[in-house]
Amino acid sequence: MGAAAAGIPVGAVLLYGLARGLSSAFGELRTALFAKVAQNAIRHISVKVFENVHKLDLAFHLSRQTGSVSRTMERGTRGINFALHSLLFNIIPTGIEITLVTGILTYQFGPSFGMVALATVGAYAFF
Repeated sequence: MGAAAAGIPVGAVLLYGLARGLSSAFGELRTALFAKVAQNAIRHISVKVFENVHKLDLAFHLSRQTGSVSRTMERGTRGINFALHSLLFNIIPTGIEITLVTGILTYQFGPSFGMVALATVGAYAFF
């Protein structure tokens, strides 16, 4: 009994280490897969903006500083990357989770429980 009891904490620590390692690995995999999608979207939009800038008349280009246009384009691409990342990994999964929890509570305990859960989340988001 003593050896089996001592093996349980060791096994739990090893499983914890494995879970942490897999969590990091899946996070890196998610980032690698997202990078390809995000870069394709950013490249497509950047090409459109670049083509639009080239179509502008000469007076626009003479009155602007070249660095400010490229800096604005860079900020725009970083903003697109941030928006895509936030939507895909934070906002959409949270919305799905809230919808599922509200649906389960409504199904199991009635509409009042679902509405209370939804109102609680809404109040938390508001304040």
